[in-house]
Amino acid sequence: LISQSKDGKRSSLQSSRELVVEALIESRAHLKTLRRRSERRTQHAEERSDDPDRPTSAAISDLMACDPKDLFHDRKESTIVVRGSQGRVHIFTVNGRHITSANYSSEAIQSRIARGRWRPMEEGKAGSFLEQIYKKIPPHDGDSAVSDAS
Repeated sequence: LISQSKDGKRSSLQSSRELVVEALIESRAHLKTLRRRSERRTQHAEERSDDPDRPTSAAISDLMACDPKDLFHDRKESTIVVRGSQGRVHIFTVNGRHITSANYSSEAIQSRIARGRWRPMEEGKAGSFLEQIYKKIPPHDGDSAVSDAS
């Protein structure tokens, strides 16, 4: 509506009402999502999301820069583990949704690999997973976007 009025065009009252109703419906859905999310989050999750030292902001950049050997399948949780630099570890669903991130010691990472909890992803599956992620991330200034996926 505003962009049309700036161009000197006027919309019909019916058209304007439809746009306003559509915007209200979208806003309502977004607010419902936010409310459900806040109701579902545990106190622990709330505290973690407020922690400025969490490495979630590096999840996408670590994923985009990772080598297939840094991708693991967590057999216990049925998730994908991305090993980033400086002990960062990012957990994703098999569909590529970011779940959480944490800082692990190299000993903790090696222990999970040695015990077989984290199994290296097969190269083909790792490539398919990365390809799936690349399709979801819109290009940014001609390059791949780096954004917070949490």
